[in-house]
Amino acid sequence: MTHRYRFALSQEEALRHFDQHTEGFHMTKGNLRLVSPRAVIGTVPPRRRPNADLRTREYLTETEVERLIKAAKANRHGQRDATMILLAFRHGLRAAEIVDLRWDQVELGRNACLHVRRVKNGIPTTHPLQGNEMRALRALKRNSPFVFTSERGAPFTQAGFAKMIARLGVEAKFKFGVHPHMLRHACGYSHTRRPQLLAAVAGSDTETQIPINVAALLILAIDDGFRCYSAKTRRGGSRPIVAGTFACNH
Repeated sequence: MTHRYRFALSQEEALRHFDQHTEGFHMTKGNLRLVSPRAVIGTVPPRRRPNADLRTREYLTETEVERLIKAAKANRHGQRDATMILLAFRHGLRAAEIVDLRWDQVELGRNACLHVRRVKNGIPTTHPLQGNEMRALRALKRNSPFVFTSERGAPFTQAGFAKMIARLGVEAKFKFGVHPHMLRHACGYSHTRRPQLLAAVAGSDTETQIPINVAALLILAIDDGFRCYSAKTRRGGSRPIVAGTFACNH
């Protein structure tokens, strides 16, 4: 029997073949035997659990956002982390939008504003900045074109932002997992409860008198959380725009 013959050997045949060709060499432990590996290398990741199994809602209240900001201030880079949460909440920013925020989008003058560039084919908008937002932004160091950077000066990543929010949720002792998109939903939740703030941030269309230029969230409150609708249509049919709603891409 040589290596030229390619066929499967049983365990007993493999041991007998080994003894015949080792010229008197024997293992120190005679009770050793060949076994098949028990580890199973999975090629498919585990299926993601539905959101309903992880948490009862997909948004945060203003009080919960304040708890998150308070926990962020205790970090080594507390000013940066707290400012990221504040801006994401106030302006309904996605994780991709907050980490890509640049200083040329920020105006800290008499008419302070934030030029928001949306992803997912969203409409670029301009939002006014409030006093605490301006103070938080002025406290940051401008050592990069990006507003939020890592310790090495590189732009902050979406994965890093997500891990930071999840860690802060644990530190703030939330009973459910927290992810960055809940800040965007929290923006819609806050604005639907305070239409006057929505009007101040968004402006109004002269014909319909409906705020439309936020492009942050068309989020309607329903029992099982918040779902997004387009400005003119809804999944499965048309739906007229109603007061208190505004256009968005989820």
